[in-house]
Amino acid sequence: MDDTSAQERIIEAVVEAYAHDVRLRACWLEGSFARGNADRFSDLDLRAVVADGEAGSVLRDFAALLSSMGPVKHWKRVISDPGESELVAIFANAVMADLHFVTAGVFRAPFVDTQVRVLFDRGLDVAEVSRQRQSSREVADQQANSLQMASALRVFWSHLMYATVAWRRRQPWYAGAMLSLARSILGQLLWFTEQPDRRAVPPRLNALDLRKHLAEGSRQELDGLVPPGEEAALGEALRRAAELMRRHGPQWATQLGCEYPRGLEEVVCRMLEE
Repeated sequence: MDDTSAQERIIEAVVEAYAHDVRLRACWLEGSFARGNADRFSDLDLRAVVADGEAGSVLRDFAALLSSMGPVKHWKRVISDPGESELVAIFANAVMADLHFVTAGVFRAPFVDTQVRVLFDRGLDVAEVSRQRQSSREVADQQANSLQMASALRVFWSHLMYATVAWRRRQPWYAGAMLSLARSILGQLLWFTEQPDRRAVPPRLNALDLRKHLAEGSRQELDGLVPPGEEAALGEALRRAAELMRRHGPQWATQLGCEYPRGLEEVVCRMLEE
């Protein structure tokens, strides 16, 4: 079983710091940590509803809390809409924490995913909102996933390009983080294109769940696409990820009815060969 202790320590620290903080109305996890199938390279998708007027102070406190958990190599703050903001932190061990906040005044059901792990909740009933959303979106999800898969081919090569540039610049922590994202996209595509019943809604990104749907050879290849610590081994993992996509990608594009990003593939593969 994969070791997720680094992410669980962050979760425990958040609960300890904010479970009784009146500035937060609710806090929960989404993604693989909500589904219970996270691995040691899974992102930590944390969501929270903040009292009106408190978003700025909560974001500053969260940033300080994350800094205390270990060396953070990259920060990114995004203010997407009025009342919404996002804080992304990538740690030196390639763990990525994505903290998405919305103020109580603009909180709506679409902000909640269909699978959640509630950390604390003061009157918003996030778990029930999640259940209601899950029961009403199967057809819409299938259509959205089809579009997402079509764009995933280009996104994969983009992530692999960033990983390759970082690797060539001797920034293995960032290369490892980008390779982890590319690896998840590979798993998602393998799930979606090999699903026996195309009407079924495939789960979100998670390589561990996806492996049971692969042929034995493909599963072994995907198992090897894990960001290692050594730079030489990381370069080999990048090449294996590129080779796996080169072998399957054009066929996936045909299945999904989209154009395969051949030019982007050539650029990345040329960088890896130099």
